[in-house]
Amino acid sequence: MTVLSASAQAATPPAGATISNRATADYNDTGGTLQHASSNEVTTTVTQVGSYTLDTDNTKTAAPGTAVYMPHTLTNTGNGADTFNITLPTTFDTTYLSGVAIYPDANADGQPDGTTPLCTVGGSPACTGTNVQTGLLAAGDAFHFVVVMNVKATALNGTMAAPEVVTAVPVSAALYATATLSNNDTLTVANNIPVFAVNKSIISSLTTGPAGTEVEYKLAYTNSGNAAGPLYLKDLIGSVTTASYSYVTGSAKWSSSGATALTDAADTGADPSGVVYQAITSSGTTTIEAFIANVPANASGFITFKVTVEAGAPLGTSETTNIAEYARANNGTADCTGLPCTPASGTVTTTNQSPFTVIGSYNVVANNSTTSSTDGDNTAAAGNDVVTVASAAPGAVVSFNNIIWNTGTSSDTFNITTGSVTATASTAFPVGTTFQLFKSDGSTPLTSSDADGIPDTGPVAAGAYYTVVLKATLPANACNPTCPTGPFTVSKTATSQGNPSKSNTVFDQLTAIAQPSVDLTNADAKGAGAGSVASPAITTVSVAPGATAYFNLNVTNSGAAIDNYNLSYHLLDTTGSDLASAAAFSPGTLLAGWTVTFHVNTAGTGACSAGTLGSVVTNTGAVAPSTTANFCAVVTTPAAGPTALAGSYRTYFRVMSGATGASDIKLDAVTLTPLINLTLTPSGTGQIQPGGTIQYPHTLANGGNQSCGGNFSFTVTNSQAAAGWSYLLYLDNNGDGQVDASDTVLGGGSNATDTITTTMSALSAGTSVKLLVKVQAPAGATSGALDVINITATDTVLSCGTTAPIADTTTVLAGQIRLVKTQALGTWTGTGCGTAPNAASYASTALSQKPGECIWYKVVATNEGDADVTNVVINDATPTFTTYGGGGACSAGATLAVPAVGSTGAVNCDKWSTVAPAATVQLDFAVRIDQ
Repeated sequence: MTVLSASAQAATPPAGATISNRATADYNDTGGTLQHASSNEVTTTVTQVGSYTLDTDNTKTAAPGTAVYMPHTLTNTGNGADTFNITLPTTFDTTYLSGVAIYPDANADGQPDGTTPLCTVGGSPACTGTNVQTGLLAAGDAFHFVVVMNVKATALNGTMAAPEVVTAVPVSAALYATATLSNNDTLTVANNIPVFAVNKSIISSLTTGPAGTEVEYKLAYTNSGNAAGPLYLKDLIGSVTTASYSYVTGSAKWSSSGATALTDAADTGADPSGVVYQAITSSGTTTIEAFIANVPANASGFITFKVTVEAGAPLGTSETTNIAEYARANNGTADCTGLPCTPASGTVTTTNQSPFTVIGSYNVVANNSTTSSTDGDNTAAAGNDVVTVASAAPGAVVSFNNIIWNTGTSSDTFNITTGSVTATASTAFPVGTTFQLFKSDGSTPLTSSDADGIPDTGPVAAGAYYTVVLKATLPANACNPTCPTGPFTVSKTATSQGNPSKSNTVFDQLTAIAQPSVDLTNADAKGAGAGSVASPAITTVSVAPGATAYFNLNVTNSGAAIDNYNLSYHLLDTTGSDLASAAAFSPGTLLAGWTVTFHVNTAGTGACSAGTLGSVVTNTGAVAPSTTANFCAVVTTPAAGPTALAGSYRTYFRVMSGATGASDIKLDAVTLTPLINLTLTPSGTGQIQPGGTIQYPHTLANGGNQSCGGNFSFTVTNSQAAAGWSYLLYLDNNGDGQVDASDTVLGGGSNATDTITTTMSALSAGTSVKLLVKVQAPAGATSGALDVINITATDTVLSCGTTAPIADTTTVLAGQIRLVKTQALGTWTGTGCGTAPNAASYASTALSQKPGECIWYKVVATNEGDADVTNVVINDATPTFTTYGGGGACSAGATLAVPAVGSTGAVNCDKWSTVAPAATVQLDFAVRIDQ
């Protein structure tokens, strides 16, 4: 097999095909971490371009009182479906004809199908308007029909004064450069001479098939004249429209000689009496000639022969239709007596077309090799059927290169799907693993080129391959509490669009997931070990209901790499059993009225108290191997209600890496006695950009045993009011956690301290209302700026007291890239896509464009943070059904890399060393839609 490049084969995309594309950007944030951003997807729908052919003109001779058949074929050569109207003039030449009609010819043998015409000139239905339609013809489909002329029995010798004109007009005429096509059918009436009609047809069982198919043709002749005479037949096999055929030696037979084969050699006298036949091959072309010495009036007969469709035959019918020639055998002065024979000039007539449709053989192999299309057994992750990565950490992105080979004989597109493991001695990837398919550049997402929603390769030439990249993102909790045993395998199946029954599978396999570890303790002594739900040193803190309990939490990274850990909790009531296992831990589980927040312990390993509380955190930040980070867990208890009964409330704390899944659980306890009180929960933590907003949902709950409120006041402190931070407090009437039109503004602003008094319905025991706090940062806020909104709620009617404070902590986000892709239409100039359209022409909405024309893309990367980002690279690629059309440009500071005009491949700008806050960089380029 010849190995072609991995580029897709250019082909005119069908009308309605979707050209979709997204760009990506790589950059380093302020901490030096490599980040990735994806743009929005832009789509262009390929519009329909109309084109068709109408074949062919006919010139025939007929005897009086006979019917003459004029075959025609209309072929849709455009890129979309359409319907065509076929018409004839309203009158005909009554000197020679008694009637003209159109008949269907579905099998393309040049003979009318059945006895009912599609229309009749001067009759009903008439051959005008829309009475004869082809029906909806898909691109490449053909409609065969026959114009039947009935010659008058009294017609004298002569030729029609004007030909009968067959006209075709597409329904969607505006799509065509030339909308109307016509054929001319000319008739000569001749008495007392032989009048021949010859039709060509396929009589083998198949009229479609792949290369290697043997096709048997029939040349059927009739003498409808009033005199006997000789007939000359000629057909060429192996050139022009039969360039992909080869004649089958010794296959010809004559109807009058039964099963006896005709002799292929030049006239040797060995043929049956009455016929001379020869099939001479020279330079790959076989010239078939037959001389039938005498065909009686009103007699018929036929000659058959076979051909083979050769390997490499072009698909479709355009290269496999052909016509034969025939004539009354005459050398210019007298009838021929054998071969060679030279018919008189102007007397040669052609038969109808008799098409054989060559279909491609479709097949696919998916494997791990760019040099060999050898397949495996497709059931086991072994040999050529497995792409292997040795090890990866939880939370890592694992990349697999899968090679999709087109092992058929036709260009094909392959749908790519991922599935569960079926290979032996393997297991599925951990639950929560996400998979994303990318094009061969590994940066551009794999999309659907035909709008069926299934990612595909786009067209791949026969014998070529395309690389599909699968990226598996492992879940952060893949090793909770221990790493599952590999190898981990996911299947990827490539399915032929040409023949969906043809598919092939390759397996992507990760051998192992590396085990991280972490230890959580209340003091320097280690706990029970990673993932344990017990501890040899349980810390119990006794407080009154409504009071706050403080716990030291020390997080030691006992793994081998830098990691960071999310802090979470699970609080149990006084009844029931402890957690049976780490799997039973549910982050954020609280009893009604309880809150838990985590703070940096400013005292290091010292005891936690109100005075040692640093910033509120939900993540430890980076912790180096063999080092410990110190935190305080602040547990606020309810002042009243069924969850404030005296007893020991078991409190589980957990640390878990979002990157590796390493985790540990610590069991502590809070002991309290019941009191009546009001609670406001929970505190919130978030990040926003300068000038941005964020919403924090809260619940005001009565956990006691009597009603509270009716009137409530809220005391709000804003730590950064002087810097321009502001907030609004809402009553979330529909409880959806989002500010909308149904919600009530209770108050707010940019003061350092506010007391907001409201009239609200009383809260009966165990009930609650939902609140929302919307925080806005000033446009000039700097990276790392931190605002804390503290809120307490007070019952001003029934003396249920004041809630423990909550804190909404908002941090200004560091530099980040947002990528926006827009597109505009352009015009092909003959050598490129010209100059870029004006800025107002670009949009992110879907567009429509014709094959052969251009699409311009603009990819803009904006630093929407407030700190520099570095090493910014914009990645893009020519989408399916397109080639690079020129116009590539990067804004100053980066180097452009593009394929040659007319080729496919990656387009990127590499790289801008620094992009300041609010600054933009961009990539521009154009592509041309294949035609």
